[in-house]
Amino acid sequence: MPLCRGLGATPPLGDGNCVSNFLAKNRGRVYAPFYNYWDEDENMDFQSYLAKVKIHLPDTKIITLENKETTVSYEEVFKLSWFATKLKIFSFVAYTETISESLIKSYSTTCLNYARKNIKGLPIGVQNGVVSNSVLVSESVDDNAISFVTARPSKHYSAFEMPIVFDLSKNELFFYRDKIVWGMVYSSFINNYITTKFGNKA
Repeated sequence: MPLCRGLGATPPLGDGNCVSNFLAKNRGRVYAPFYNYWDEDENMDFQSYLAKVKIHLPDTKIITLENKETTVSYEEVFKLSWFATKLKIFSFVAYTETISESLIKSYSTTCLNYARKNIKGLPIGVQNGVVSNSVLVSESVDDNAISFVTARPSKHYSAFEMPIVFDLSKNELFFYRDKIVWGMVYSSFINNYITTKFGNKA
């Protein structure tokens, strides 16, 4: 049976079955839209996911954060349209057996602290900002964890903390997709960056 984009993404217009299934599955749950990636890999494991993600991540290395082997990458992006400022982007990807709300909160905070301590060049806030994409991957994801990552992220001075979850059991990516009010000029870029780096849109 063909997947209805994981019953997570907005269902196609005119597809009554998909609409019904989508509404039934998501009744009582409020979060931003998410997308089903790699439908063809129904049994994708973490190593397969990581291999696909690493294709799109520059300068990766392995570190340990919160006792988890974590792949981290770093890159800088400059745009005149950002009032001639630069984003310094750290991305962290790690596997865990189960993702709870408390775990993704703690991991995201740890990742942001690492990014702040390892920023290169000018200090945070001097013509630059930091993005910390903290991705936890698992076959078992708690509903509260999904609610947390799809809610508006915490506000920080010249830093964007973006907690992200990839559910291997459903091949679904969860993160906050609405506009980041305090960083409106960067919002669409960050959204697209997460989609293309941690999905199959690249």
